[in-house]
Amino acid sequence: MLRLLAVGVATMLILTLTSPAKIPAMFLVLPFMGIFVFLFLLILEVVRFLGPSEEEESAVVRIRRPRVLAALVAGFPVLLLVLQSIVELTTRDVLIAFAILLLAYLYVSRSSVSFWRR
Repeated sequence: MLRLLAVGVATMLILTLTSPAKIPAMFLVLPFMGIFVFLFLLILEVVRFLGPSEEEESAVVRIRRPRVLAALVAGFPVLLLVLQSIVELTTRDVLIAFAILLLAYLYVSRSSVSFWRR
């Protein structure tokens, strides 16, 4: 939880205290990386909260590969932000990105998610 807060604060500081026109081009990727890491850690925390604790019966969902799932879900909004920042985001791009995300999620969920039946 502390990492989540640290990454969120660092990303907000980068976004508010820097100007894209005044920093080197190689540092322009830092806000996107920060947003991805923040979303990734946030999704992992949600999965841990919903996942099994000491009692296996109390789990809402059990995910065998939570990092892969978190990376897929966190990558989608970051991809849209990157496309928007280079003025290439269209409705078609959003639909294609969503279709790719959905296919990747279905592929990963077939092999890494199992729901508990009560």
